[in-house]
Amino acid sequence: MLAWITERESVLDQPRVSKLGVANNSNDNAADQFKRLAANEKTTLVAWMINVFQPATKVCRQHTSYGLKHYFEHSPLGFYVTNGEFKGAMLIAGFEPWNADEMNWRYHITATSVERVRQVSTNQWN
Repeated sequence: MLAWITERESVLDQPRVSKLGVANNSNDNAADQFKRLAANEKTTLVAWMINVFQPATKVCRQHTSYGLKHYFEHSPLGFYVTNGEFKGAMLIAGFEPWNADEMNWRYHITATSVERVRQVSTNQWN
């Protein structure tokens, strides 16, 4: 899986991802911050996304990258990630942002899949 992730990292350099300073390495909201994760962290994060989020035709407006990252952090295999690292991983996993100009991205994912993630994450907080 790591080889697949490495091949896909070029999506982080595409212009749509570079709007509003997103490609600036000093910006923790920059999607290219994903590249600074360790190999095992990249694999864990992207695999989690692929396994938990279901693609949808409509945008899930009530959940943003910032909120979703917290669900990952409190999942059984989770660890701290910045908003930018999370956004980069979502791109690698194939989830394009609805509006890349927003600081906290929204995605075409089902609310049902987010609710399942929320329930698992909530149990980890208790």
